[in-house]
Parts: sequence; C-alpha cells; structure tokens
Amino acid sequence: MRNMIIAGATALSLAFTGVTPAQADQRDVARLLAGIAAVAIIAKVIDDRRDRRAAVVAPPPPPRYQALPADCIVDVRTRGRDVRVLGSRCLQRNYRDFNALPRACEIELRGRGNRRSGFDIGCLRNAGFEIGRHRN
Repeated sequence: MRNMIIAGATALSLAFTGVTPAQADQRDVARLLAGIAAVAIIAKVIDDRRDRRAAVVAPPPPPRYQALPADCIVDVRTRGRDVRVLGSRCLQRNYRDFNALPRACEIELRGRGNRRSGFDIGCLRNAGFEIGRHRN
C-alpha cells in the first residue's frame, strides 16, 4: 500500500511540475485533491483485497451424528496385525442410519480364508461420528 501512495504522489507531482505556486488557481488545486483522493481509494481497494486473501476461513466442524454402537467394535487379524473396526453386519442390525455411513470409511478385510467388511473407526470419527460406550 505504501508503494502505491508513493507512486501516486510521484505521478501527481510530475503532472503539476509545470505549475508554479503563482500560477496555481482553484482548478489546479481541485485537480490535485482529486488525484490524491483517487490514489487513496485505489490503495484502500488493494489493501482490502489483500485482507480478504489473507483471511483463513476455518472449515465448519463435522456434523455430529448419534453414537455408533461400541458393541460392534471387532478386532480382526489381517496381514499379520490386529485391526479394530466396526463390523458391517453388526452395524446393519444395530444402527438405524447404517445407509448414512460414509462409504469412503468402509474397508474390506481378508484373513484366514474369509472376507469381512467393516468401517475404519478413525475415518468415522473424522466424519463426525461418535462411538458409544461399551456395554460390557
């Protein structure tokens, strides 16, 4: 912004270099004031644009859904490690809004000749779902 003001003042001073104080009349003074006002307006617009670009808008928090049943948490051994997921069949039976679960969180697990599907707990939490308390 400071550079714009300096550039505007320089341009105005070059425009009026041929005018001496003795020759200056009201018209020249009005032109000078209009030029200064124009430079100030331009500088303000540029400054406002910078402020809007710099403002970081925080993403809205994920929506909160009813708690998923903790009884559906299953430890599955796959590829030599244990993975904790929410079992799909259990959720279908015990969670009324099963179809509202994000399919991006659904994973397929293979182990010991069988296939299981479930939902990644961390993914569901990031999507705004909560895990209820374990009843046992």
